[in-house]
Amino acid sequence: RSPAGYLVVANGHGVQLLGPDLKQQMGSLNISDIHQFSVSQEGKWLFVLHQDARVSVWSLPGGVRLGEPRQFENSDLKSMKMNSGHGWLLASAGGKCGCWHLESGFFEWLDYPESWMDGVYPMAGGRVLQLTQGAWHLYAGPPLQRIASLRTTAQGGWIVTASDGRWDSSPEVSGCVWQQN
Repeated sequence: RSPAGYLVVANGHGVQLLGPDLKQQMGSLNISDIHQFSVSQEGKWLFVLHQDARVSVWSLPGGVRLGEPRQFENSDLKSMKMNSGHGWLLASAGGKCGCWHLESGFFEWLDYPESWMDGVYPMAGGRVLQLTQGAWHLYAGPPLQRIASLRTTAQGGWIVTASDGRWDSSPEVSGCVWQQN
C-alpha cells in the first residue's frame, strides 16, 4: 500500500493503482518485464527492477518515467536493495549503487572506496550514508561527493576522517556525520 492511500499492484505486464476500497482504479502504467518493484516512502515514485536488470523510476500516479533506465548486471537481480527517502532513490547490488535525486532528476553511480559494501541509506540535507566493512562514508550532493568517513580502530573506537582521508575532528565534519536531521 502506498502512503498516498492507493494500492500498487504489479505483474509482468504493468502496474495498476487501486483506491483504498480496492474497487476504484486510479490509473495504470504499461511497464513490461517487471521482476521487482518498490514504492518510495512518500508514495510519489515507483522503482522497477526489470527482468533484464535495468532499474527505472516512474512518477505516481501519473506514470512519467524519470530519465533513462539504468543497467545493472543480471547476477544482481536477487541481491538488489532499494532505499528511498529525503528525496533520494538508492538502488544497490553487487559492486554498484545507482543514485537518483528525485527533485532534480539527477542520476549518478556511487563508487565504493572499499571492496565490501553493506548498504547505502538516504539522509536529510541531500546526504547519503554508505556502510562498508569497518567504515561509514558520508556523501553530500547532488552531485555526490564524499565529505567524511567514520572508521573503526583496533581498540574498538572510532576515527573521523575528512574526504581526503586525513583525520579531522573539525565541527564541520563531525557535525555532518552525527547530525540526524
